[in-house]
Amino acid sequence: MEQGAADRNTTSFGDLPLEVQSMIGRYLWQYELPVCLRVCRAWQKIFSPHLWREADLSWNRKEVEYDFVDGLKTYGHLLRSLTVRDDSLFLCSIMRSRPDFQLTSLEVHLTHTGHWQPFIHFLRRGSTTGWKRLIFSVTVEQGPTYEFAADFFEALLKHASTLEVVRLEDECYADAEGINRLLCTAPNLKVLYVSNDHKDGHAGGYLDAKAIVDSEWVCDDLEVFACEIRNIPRPDITRTILNQPATKFVQTGTVEESLDLQYRIYSKLARLTKLRELTLGFYYIPGNSIVVPKNRDHIRQFDCLAMTLESGLDLLKDLMELREVGLQDMEIYIDGEQEQEWFDEHWPNVAIDNENLDEDQSDSNTVDEHVSDEEATVEEEEVPLPPPVNSE
Repeated sequence: MEQGAADRNTTSFGDLPLEVQSMIGRYLWQYELPVCLRVCRAWQKIFSPHLWREADLSWNRKEVEYDFVDGLKTYGHLLRSLTVRDDSLFLCSIMRSRPDFQLTSLEVHLTHTGHWQPFIHFLRRGSTTGWKRLIFSVTVEQGPTYEFAADFFEALLKHASTLEVVRLEDECYADAEGINRLLCTAPNLKVLYVSNDHKDGHAGGYLDAKAIVDSEWVCDDLEVFACEIRNIPRPDITRTILNQPATKFVQTGTVEESLDLQYRIYSKLARLTKLRELTLGFYYIPGNSIVVPKNRDHIRQFDCLAMTLESGLDLLKDLMELREVGLQDMEIYIDGEQEQEWFDEHWPNVAIDNENLDEDQSDSNTVDEHVSDEEATVEEEEVPLPPPVNSE
C-alpha cells in the first residue's frame, strides 16, 4: 500500500497525458503562465493557448502594446478576451495586425470622448465567431457624456444571436430604441446593464415604456435586468417638486392610462422568471462642484413604475430567483403597509435598495439645516433641472 502511494507521488507533469496537461493550464493565473512558457518548448506549446486566451491592456504602457500587436501575428487566432482603454489608434493597430479574430469578450474603459468610430468598426469586425460579452465602462472627467447611439447598436445587433452579456456602465447615454431592439433580437442574453447618467440632461439611457409594451422580447433567460423604464404617466404624484407644481415634471395622462401601461410593463417583466437582479433606478452622485444635501428631486424619476400593489406590483410575485432590486432615485411608494406585507411574503430574500426614500418627501425641498438660506439658493441654481417631460 505504501509502495503504491510512493509510485503515485513520483509521477511527473511530463508523465501525464497531453489532454490532462492542457487542462491544468485553465487553472493557472495569467501571471503564472509566462513562467511556464520559459521552462521548455514542450511547455510553451502546451501553455501558449492559455496565455493568449485573454489579454488585459487597460494600462498605459506603449512598449507592451507594441509587443502585443506584434505577437498577435502569431498567436492572435488564440485570443478570446480583450480588455483595453479608449486608445482608438491602438485598436486600429490591432485590427491591421490580424483581421480574423475569434474574440468572444471585449471590455473597454472609456475616459474621454475621443474618436468613437474605431470602436464601432471593431465591434463589427473584431469577432468572426460572434461576441458573447461586451462591457463598456465610462468615466469622463471632462467633456460630454458618451453616447451609445444608433450606429453603436447597429454594430452590436449584428452579433445579437450570440450575445450573453451587455453592460454599458457609469457615465453614459444609450439609445432607447437600440436597447429595446437588443432585447427583441438576443435570445441568449443573460445580462443587460445600462446605467443612465443624468449630468448632461440627456433624454436617453432608458427604455421607453410605451414603445416596449408592444414589442416582443426574446431574452427569456435574462438573469440581470438593469435599465430605467420611463415615460409613464404618473397622475398619482401631486406633491410639490422643487417649489413647483408636480405637473411641471410628471407625465400627463389619466389614472386609467397610467395603470394600464404599468400593468403591461409588470406583465412583461414577470415573464423574465430567471431574474436574479432587477434594477430600475440608479443612485447618481453629482460632481464635486454640486452639493445636494437632501433634495434629489433634480435627478429623480417621476415617470417610472410606482411599485405599488395598485399599479400592478403583484404581477412580479413569481420571480422566485430574484435576490436584488434597485429602486434608487425613483418616485415610488413602497412604504405602505400592504406593500411591506407583500415584500415579506413574496420577496423575503430580496435585498431592496431604495436609498434616500426613507426621507420625508413632503419636506424634500428643504436643505441641510447646517446650510444657510443663501448657500442653499446658490446650490439649487448650480444643479441642472431635469429634462422636460415628454408629453407624447
